[in-house]
Amino acid sequence: MDETDLEKAGSLWKMAQLRFTVFPLTPPESEGNAWWANAVGNAPENTILTPHQRERRDEGPFPGGSLVLSIRPQRVDWLLPVGAPAPAEFINAPAYSETLPPFEALVRAWTSAHCPPVQRAALGAILMHPVPTPRDGNRLLMQMVPGLRLDGYDVSDAVFEVNRPIVSARYTSPLKINRLMKWSVITFQSFEIVLPTPSLTQTRSDVAVCRLELDINTDSQLSGSLDSKHLVPVVDELIQLATTIAAQGDPQ
Repeated sequence: MDETDLEKAGSLWKMAQLRFTVFPLTPPESEGNAWWANAVGNAPENTILTPHQRERRDEGPFPGGSLVLSIRPQRVDWLLPVGAPAPAEFINAPAYSETLPPFEALVRAWTSAHCPPVQRAALGAILMHPVPTPRDGNRLLMQMVPGLRLDGYDVSDAVFEVNRPIVSARYTSPLKINRLMKWSVITFQSFEIVLPTPSLTQTRSDVAVCRLELDINTDSQLSGSLDSKHLVPVVDELIQLATTIAAQGDPQ
């Protein structure tokens, strides 16, 4: 992990969600599954089993939020946390640089020792940067996405979405990695109403944020499985690619 990129990304972005996903070649066992205990080091606080659908959901505390392990027949997700903070709480949400290292360590430990054979792997992130006004958000997006023009007074609800695929630098054979990015500026409107006379006591506040949604994933067209011996370096690469984008912007 490039510490300079991690530090820069942390100064820019608050973490709303991190996700690591794999798509197993065969349905994993749900009942009696010990992945959580093996990776986290203790038992989950809550476990929900749906035997007829072969699904399992483990939950428990983790640095940066509430960790979830979701096991379904065709995919496995590690999620941190589930759901984004309320708009007014974005300023107090944990920084990306604070949340990523323990999550990365968990994912690497599970991938190296317990992950089943998989066809695909993906790292997802939803990051937020509070800004004073939507126009300030547009300026930040123009800095992060060279060539994007959003400097008109009447520009609002900006969204820029793109995939910039590359070939893995760490896998043993040619492996396409998709770098899906969705940049946007969002304004949240919140109302505080004090009863019993709401028409006289309404107050409204607007919270503007830049939002970066990332999905860095290995290509779905791969035949067979990812080589388990080289899966951890690919995971490291997915994390590094996400962090580089968060720190440096759209890699055009």
